[in-house]
Amino acid sequence: MRTLSAGTYTVTPVDASFGSGAFTAANRISNANANWTWTLWTSVDGAAPVPHGTATGYASAAAAFGAAPVPFQFTVNNPNIAVSFLWFDNAFGDNQGGISANVTAVPEPGTYAMLLAGPAAVGFVAKRRRA
Repeated sequence: MRTLSAGTYTVTPVDASFGSGAFTAANRISNANANWTWTLWTSVDGAAPVPHGTATGYASAAAAFGAAPVPFQFTVNNPNIAVSFLWFDNAFGDNQGGISANVTAVPEPGTYAMLLAGPAAVGFVAKRRRA
């Protein structure tokens, strides 16, 4: 569980085979070959968990990751709201792998304007100095 500021956040599945995550997918039943999955649930401020992705029943972690959800977003409306990221399992102790994801804040539109205004101002000043 994490406490996040108000705003919109993007969750992106991360593939361990490229060295950027710890896990590519999870297998809830280690002796079942066709049970690799990539499904992540989010719960904002104790609300009912919402599933993202339905990549279940794949023969390999790579196949499950290939069916993982594209980056998805969720919104926190009030500051300091608790957000939970969940992965459901029916039996503990027999799992393989896991799920890796990056959670990043989506910049406000004004942030993009400020990012563009800075270089524009520097260019304007440089042009005036040349003249």
